[in-house]
Amino acid sequence: MKDIFRQLARLHKQLKAAIAEASLIRADEEEESTSTEDAHAGVFTQLRHDMANAARLTFDYFQREHPTEDFYAFALYTDDDASGAIPAANSEQSFERAKQRYVASHSSPTPEKLRYTPDEWGYAGGFGAIDEWHTIWETNETIGSDDGVLRRLETMMLALKDLDAEGYFGDGPQREKITLMIWITDSYNANEWRVRSVKELNPRTVYKRFLSEFPQ
Repeated sequence: MKDIFRQLARLHKQLKAAIAEASLIRADEEEESTSTEDAHAGVFTQLRHDMANAARLTFDYFQREHPTEDFYAFALYTDDDASGAIPAANSEQSFERAKQRYVASHSSPTPEKLRYTPDEWGYAGGFGAIDEWHTIWETNETIGSDDGVLRRLETMMLALKDLDAEGYFGDGPQREKITLMIWITDSYNANEWRVRSVKELNPRTVYKRFLSEFPQ
């Protein structure tokens, strides 16, 4: 009987040691994960700031290059991996030209698709801020894919929110002329993000206009 108790006591000690070791390993893993998250939090904060600045420079460029056109939309768009961001904008005049081109080529996507799909817009690319957008792409590459597409897309949303909050797109009637959005090209999630971003990034009047012009 004493031998059995000794064996049980020995097993109990071994079990306690194993539990303690497992706890240390788990604590190390949690600390490493927290450190990684903290480090990436700083990167995403910088990315948000850089995107807002680059978006401002590019939209300034588009408006400066086409001073007689009436811009109605600005977007940041990406792919399914959200591995980078590209700015795009469109004007009423560019929209009309696109409709005419499609008619001439006997191809006629619905006007609302032309109007609210950045792939079809007249102005896209990092013009006016080539170096800034290149830096943003490089920063995205350092993050890796483990942080998830959602966090990258949210960062794009926050960048546009920051620009809007500082009054860059104007106030009142002037602000209501512009529809801001996030677009994911060639993605099953594209429309979901289009609708969500238009709702979250714009005044209610802009969102209601979007819904009336782009029925779901």
